[in-house]
Amino acid sequence: MVRMWKGYRDARCAWLEGVSTLDRKKSKYELELQPSTTLFLIIFAPRRGLLEAWSMQNGRRIFASTVDRHGRLIGIPRLSDHLLGHDERAASHLPSVFFLSSDGTIHHLWIPFHRALSDESDFAIHDSSIVKEINHMMKDGVVKDFSTWLQFFRALKTTRAMRETMDLLWRDCNVDCYRLVDIMVSVLQHVESFHAVRKSPDSDNLVTYVATISRLLDVYVHLLKINSEQPNTTTEEFEKADIAESLSIDKEMLDLCLQRISEHHTENDSSKERDFTLAEFISHFDLTQANLTTSNGTRLKNKLVKKTPAFGRLLFCGVLTGRCSIHHFVSSVLPQLDLLEEDFSDAFCAYWLSPCDDLVRRLRRVLILFKHLSEVDSDGQSWLTKAERNILNSQELGAALTLCLVVRAIAFNRKHSSRIKATTAWTQKSKKEMIKKHFTTSFVSFLLIKLIFEINSSSSSELDDESHHEDWDEVEISLEWWDLLLRHLQCMLVLKALPGDLRVCLSDLINSGPAYYREQIGRWSAGFSLDPEHLYDIFNDPTVVNPKIKWEVTIGELRKLFPISLSPELVVCDCAWECIGAWRRHKDKNKACELLEVWVPYTKTVKFVELLGEVGILQHGICFMLWDTFLRQPFRYIYDYLNRKSSKLFRMLTNPRFIHEHFPSCCTKILRLLRNSVRFAEAMNENEDSSNASIGHNLFEDFTEAMFEFQRRKQTKPKKPLSLMAGLQKPVNYPLVCHHHDLAMVIELQVALEEWPPGPKYLFDSIGERAFFESFYAHPLIPMGSVTESVREKRMDFLKKCVTHNGSSEFTRDLRFHIYDLADDWALSSDEIKSKEVITLFQKGLDCEARDVLRVMENMELLPYELFEIAVARVRKWFDTNEKEDLMMRSLRISFINDRMMRCIRESKMEVALVPPDDINQLMRQVRMCLSRVQPNDQAFKIDRLALDFEKLITMIQ
Repeated sequence: MVRMWKGYRDARCAWLEGVSTLDRKKSKYELELQPSTTLFLIIFAPRRGLLEAWSMQNGRRIFASTVDRHGRLIGIPRLSDHLLGHDERAASHLPSVFFLSSDGTIHHLWIPFHRALSDESDFAIHDSSIVKEINHMMKDGVVKDFSTWLQFFRALKTTRAMRETMDLLWRDCNVDCYRLVDIMVSVLQHVESFHAVRKSPDSDNLVTYVATISRLLDVYVHLLKINSEQPNTTTEEFEKADIAESLSIDKEMLDLCLQRISEHHTENDSSKERDFTLAEFISHFDLTQANLTTSNGTRLKNKLVKKTPAFGRLLFCGVLTGRCSIHHFVSSVLPQLDLLEEDFSDAFCAYWLSPCDDLVRRLRRVLILFKHLSEVDSDGQSWLTKAERNILNSQELGAALTLCLVVRAIAFNRKHSSRIKATTAWTQKSKKEMIKKHFTTSFVSFLLIKLIFEINSSSSSELDDESHHEDWDEVEISLEWWDLLLRHLQCMLVLKALPGDLRVCLSDLINSGPAYYREQIGRWSAGFSLDPEHLYDIFNDPTVVNPKIKWEVTIGELRKLFPISLSPELVVCDCAWECIGAWRRHKDKNKACELLEVWVPYTKTVKFVELLGEVGILQHGICFMLWDTFLRQPFRYIYDYLNRKSSKLFRMLTNPRFIHEHFPSCCTKILRLLRNSVRFAEAMNENEDSSNASIGHNLFEDFTEAMFEFQRRKQTKPKKPLSLMAGLQKPVNYPLVCHHHDLAMVIELQVALEEWPPGPKYLFDSIGERAFFESFYAHPLIPMGSVTESVREKRMDFLKKCVTHNGSSEFTRDLRFHIYDLADDWALSSDEIKSKEVITLFQKGLDCEARDVLRVMENMELLPYELFEIAVARVRKWFDTNEKEDLMMRSLRISFINDRMMRCIRESKMEVALVPPDDINQLMRQVRMCLSRVQPNDQAFKIDRLALDFEKLITMIQ
């Protein structure tokens, strides 16, 4: 409810919609721009002769006039009545309310849109026009006449308009900051005088806001002047011995840290850094914080809403490059900013831990600056905590290492100074208490007390003498943590030197567990072109490292840093996992599929897993985890697709031919390796010391163990290493694995040789089909070879069809092994399949390969007769291609051919390859040799005679 009207008798009402001349911004729900609208209520009271207009936005009267009492208020109704904002561009500007006087005069009622704002005050309308003028004057971010701008600003009457104009000045206007200082002085004087007159909370907040902007402007100008000066070259040079003492660290350790930085840190090109504008500088501060006060009336300190490297560069670059002294920076610049202590720490870390150069040369100034800043800290610990958090999350390892050196030195000095203060305070207190207690004792008691003091002082001096405990190292728990961070940062610098863009930081190490370095090497190997066997050799024998290849040198150095955890078997285990999981980490499915199709990570995964042959328990565990995590579900998509149940696989991949080349082969090899390694897991499971054997997969260097010992004190358990989880896997169900391996070989044969439909399920019975894709720890009863005769016939026909592809480009050596492995698992006759293979090879003219198969055949009952048909077809083919020979040769040929030979040639319909006559003779002799190994009968005798006659014929023709 907006308002209620009473006392208007016999009144007539009409609705009038006011429309602005400027279009408002389009919202996301609107298709086109719409004008701003407002609704007015027109009331005509005839008894009083009064015509009024009321704003429905706030319920205030905006117009009143006396009119003819005998007149008539006429409203033209439209479809959009009572629907404020209904967009009818043509109807919105048509007159809708009229007043008809008694003399017949028609008055059109029209109310300007801005009258809806009259509730705020007439000052708001006044200021809105001035703000428009200022916007027009500041067009394109340039102000040419500041005197006019100041006149406009002084003409404003509301704090809201003043605030808006101030925001336009420093945020959107490109003004010389040195000139802006004088303008801000005039603006601050005006708002202070304005507040002295109004004395309202809004005017007070405006004064605070302008004063804050003015103060930040002064700081910005001051920092610009500092950064524009020449660096001070007369400062002391960098000396390792001095800086080592200042950092409270051994010189050898400091040299090693600096060596790591110089070898592996990449310098930043500072010439590409753009200027940091005033608007960007002020936008880093929370300007609403300036209006808040504490309970005792004191104003709160400024607060940063964001900490960027550009802000830190403007703030700290001048003092770190020697353009101003540290004393001047701490005593003059920092008080003007009036920031919270933790904001200073975050701003410095954001700058220092960004890509920058001259890390080592500025180390001394950073140390001195940090000591001064830490002294400003109220509790003495928030600085260290903030710096530690930033170091843990930083990927700029060189900068993080230098900052860690500095923070460690400050922590060491704090512990040392606090220990001295505590010891001194305890000694003074004890002396006073003892003297007060024994003040009234006798002279003998006094001598005893003196003797006790002398003994205590001598014993304390002996304890302080380093010669008495020179073989002991003083260890402070908190300082040990910083030493561990230093050690790991050095190792990470070496790790990040590997080609590519590895994301390496200490927080990832803590979250990923002690096997973090192995995981990172695995991720690197997934994206880098290398031979898995060569990588294994480098970890196994560092002497094979080629000093001219940078990545091999880096791997060799990492092997020296981690002699326990980077054993070749454990690294290979993580490499296999990361290679196959690389495409799963991509959020974009299309890019992940492109990576999967082009890069083929599965091939590299299989090579890594094959290298684990000497560690069967690891091979068993990693094969099962790869199948269960990455392979089973996509492999099921292929199974369903070949059975015409689903096309999800083809929707997932942009290139469906990928399944013809890589994925089924990977599944087959992984399942074969799992099948062969089950015996190792079973033997380990039966062994009572199996738990001790897995300990070797969970051993790490002492500094890595110490790092996670600190995390255990925080009640956080580190993630288990992959090798440990693989070694703890229980033995899988061997028959079930064999069953899935057979399915994988069938699918690989079908998709490679395009021998489908029918799908793979038709080669298995219903029991075997239900067992597919069950957990390998389940125990269903699977009939491997004991199936119905119809299923056996389907399997034999399928294998014979597959073996007929021998000699083609798509038929590989692995596919041939799959055929005979399936025949062995299914208890089928391999000689029958070999007979089909021999026939196929002789038909294609591949006699050498066919004879190799014949040598390993045992049963060849029907083979000689089929070979004889091939030999006759070869003779026919040879005769058909030599029709243009001379008459003497033709007559010679006819004279040696009898009727039985002619009938065999005429009846031969088999298509064979054209081969030389010598190959035909050798095949005839092969037929006779095979006949000698079969049961003698009349047909064998007849074929033997014909083969001998053909052999003589060919010899005579040659």
